[in-house]
Amino acid sequence: MPTVFRRRLGSSETKTNAILKLLRAKPKWWNNVLNASYRGLDGKTRQLLVAVRDGYLNAYADGQSVLRIGFAANGQPRCEVHRQYVFGPQAEAGADYVVYDLSQVDDPNALRQLIDTALYYAGDEKRGVATIAANHPNTIDVEMALPANDQVDPAVAGVAPRLDLVVLERTDDGVGLAFYEAKLFENGELRAENLRPRVLDQLRTYAAYLEGQERRGQVIEAYRNACVILREIAEMRGSAVGTLVHEVAENPWLHLDLDPKPRLIVFGYDASHPSHKHWLRHEKALRDSGHALLLGERAEDVQLPSCLEKVTVEEYVRANLQGLARFVPIFTAPGFRFGTWDHPPSRASGIHVLPSCLLSDEGQEFYEAVYKLGWVTQFQWSEWMHTPEGRELTENPDRIAEATPDQLAKVITVFVRGDRFNEGSLNSKFESGLLTAIVRRAEALLQMPPYSGELPTTEQ
Repeated sequence: MPTVFRRRLGSSETKTNAILKLLRAKPKWWNNVLNASYRGLDGKTRQLLVAVRDGYLNAYADGQSVLRIGFAANGQPRCEVHRQYVFGPQAEAGADYVVYDLSQVDDPNALRQLIDTALYYAGDEKRGVATIAANHPNTIDVEMALPANDQVDPAVAGVAPRLDLVVLERTDDGVGLAFYEAKLFENGELRAENLRPRVLDQLRTYAAYLEGQERRGQVIEAYRNACVILREIAEMRGSAVGTLVHEVAENPWLHLDLDPKPRLIVFGYDASHPSHKHWLRHEKALRDSGHALLLGERAEDVQLPSCLEKVTVEEYVRANLQGLARFVPIFTAPGFRFGTWDHPPSRASGIHVLPSCLLSDEGQEFYEAVYKLGWVTQFQWSEWMHTPEGRELTENPDRIAEATPDQLAKVITVFVRGDRFNEGSLNSKFESGLLTAIVRRAEALLQMPPYSGELPTTEQ
């Protein structure tokens, strides 16, 4: 019988309420946990992230567990820490966590030492995940361990997969749970010679777990409970949870659903690195898998859909138009070159080396900006470009001068995606005046009445 997925403090509502009452009294050890802080990857000072588990809490610093706080049948707290924190990196084999005297946490210096030890063991990938979580207040879980599920694959029934982030996002009829796996750009699990990287197997396993109707109901109910507890903890800190966390906690009738298809975050992405062109075929395999892909140079650059919860359509489009319009003085500067062709000499063996188009720093910045700002959208661009509207907009700068934001997004998508199949194509669009027409149109639209269309479906 598969283990039930839960997020709670006690085995019943009565016991959970008793534990919360104990925590509200803020015993010294708990007050120290609430007030402890550390400096994150981006240099910002952060409080410990407290995640709700089945019967205990887990406090994290930069993605690394600092301590677990569990509760006995009588509601009394107990503490566990990773065995390496106690016995060092050469610790003998045994259970990952060992009992730790909770009274020691009464001393803030002892807790500080635990935090520093956790930070020592935190890797760059965990630190990045922590930064993303901290930048999105509707994050409600990290390291979501899925209880062993023999309905997914009997061969791995004892394995408990872990998803890096669980985040709430606005949906048409309420609030939804979104799940994210996050990887550093250098992680080998993103690449495979056969274009079937290991990360896709991970995502399929997660999706199979979440698609089952019984599991789906368990996960939704568990995170509804987690939102209530997280709001309580935030109030004990004198702070507030994200808007959507508050809504779910406040309204038990609010429709809560989940997207069973996890998304993939890749950070540490460097489009200017020499290996970028080799990466493109792996990126295509990831995108073609059907799992949304979000790329960011740094973890702090990653923007999840939940960050748009308070943004109106007009505000969203205006911000993105400003992102394009700032290139007007750059593109119109005398002598500016978007890119140049590099023609390597033929080798002594007579082998001819094909030329390559190298974007200028500003050209590369534009290329990255249109992705980051959401101008590269999801639609049948290869078909649209051959329609009368598509041909007019992608070939005539004067026609772009009349384009709507939706049409600009389509044109940009055609140009950027087309450049992947025809090197130098984007540079030729600049030389023909089409890219300059796009940024000028963005500048002109900023002077017009607010846009009243819909948010584009961005190709993350």
